[in-house]
Amino acid sequence: MSNFIIEIATFKLKEGVSPADFLPFDKAVEEKLVSKNHGFISRQSGATEDGEWVAVVHWKTLADVDASMASFADSPAAAEFMANLQPETMSMKRYIAN
Repeated sequence: MSNFIIEIATFKLKEGVSPADFLPFDKAVEEKLVSKNHGFISRQSGATEDGEWVAVVHWKTLADVDASMASFADSPAAAEFMANLQPETMSMKRYIAN
């Protein structure tokens, strides 16, 4: 596979939200939203010992990433996911893979 997009988001959970509390929301946002979007290839997520989370999503094109972001804003699964994060800690970057 060549010239696909790697989207990386990092964030921390809100105070009082445990990884066990958050995992169902992370799984729901993947299964109900992200994986349903055109151009989706794969998604992985995980956390460091100090509580920083990462979500890595592979997409076919930049247009697919943009369309996914547009659908994210209106999704109940995304709202529940975002309600458990510290929004000021979120960082998103996109990379073009060779």
